[in-house]
Amino acid sequence: MAPVKPFLSDRATRRWQVMLWLGLYAITAAALAGGLVGSSVPGGNFGMMVPAGLACAFIGVGWLIALVIVVEGQHGRLSGRGAVRWLAIPLAGVLSLALVVTNAPLRARFELSHAALDRAAARLESGRPLDSSSIGQFSVVNAWVNSPGESIFKISDGDPLFGACGLAHTGSSYQGADPNLGTRLADDWYVWCEYMD
Repeated sequence: MAPVKPFLSDRATRRWQVMLWLGLYAITAAALAGGLVGSSVPGGNFGMMVPAGLACAFIGVGWLIALVIVVEGQHGRLSGRGAVRWLAIPLAGVLSLALVVTNAPLRARFELSHAALDRAAARLESGRPLDSSSIGQFSVVNAWVNSPGESIFKISDGDPLFGACGLAHTGSSYQGADPNLGTRLADDWYVWCEYMD
């Protein structure tokens, strides 16, 4: 009896495996990037973060099922290269989650915009209108002086669940206690969010 010829050659099988791995890495990178970008605005952009989180959960479940199948097929052992390949995705997920929890994406975006925001706050507090709705890396939908020494920049690319969010600048003349001020980003800059009515 003649041996059964495999559907794909070993070379074609390896090529498909490489393509599947690259596809999985690309989808994972896109989902993680969506979550990081969504968390880089005050209050978070839940329109980006929720789909990214669901995609990451789907990828994680699929990854775990595939890992169990592969480990069972190899009698509980993975090669060094195989372990690196399998650990890359959960490590990227844990690192991304740590960045979101520590507000690193928001802090990075703020630092890239810090000088432009300082200029805009000085302009607003001196009674002049803003030059542009784009300040640094942020799109501002509205800006106003909330109280003496405090100016608010409502950010338009956020999509928070509990009302509008933005950035607040408190100058040297600020004497109030604004309950809407949250995380401190720099000496005079805070995350500002409305309370839900």
